[in-house]
Amino acid sequence: AAPVSKPEPKKTGLPQTNKRRSTAVQEVEKLQANREKRRAQQAQVYETQERMKNKDNGNPNWEFMNMIEEFKEELDINPLQDGDPIANHQITVCIRKRPLSNKELKAKEIDVITIPSRDT
Repeated sequence: AAPVSKPEPKKTGLPQTNKRRSTAVQEVEKLQANREKRRAQQAQVYETQERMKNKDNGNPNWEFMNMIEEFKEELDINPLQDGDPIANHQITVCIRKRPLSNKELKAKEIDVITIPSRDT
C-alpha cells in the first residue's frame, strides 16, 4: 500500500497560527491518554500482587491470607478486665476450635479465627 500524503495547503502569504485538529483526532488522543493511564494503574496493581505473593512464596491462598492480615491490622482490641461488669445477654456463643491438622498445614490452609485479646 502506498503511503497517503496530505494535500499541501494553499500558500496565501499569511502565517497559519490557528491550526485546528479534527474531533476524531482529538478523540483518538484522548483514548490513547486514557489507555496509558489504565496501563500504568494495571502495572501498579500487578506489582503489588507480586509483592504479596512473594511474602509467603508458594502459598495458594496468599490473597485470602493478605485480606485476613489487613483485617487484623484494623481491628480495635478491647480486652476484658477483671472487675468489668458482666452483661446479662439472652444469647451466649461459645466456640471450640481445633488446631489445624498436619494434612491442612501441608496444604497451606489458613487459620482464620482471630480473637482480640491481650494474649494473642
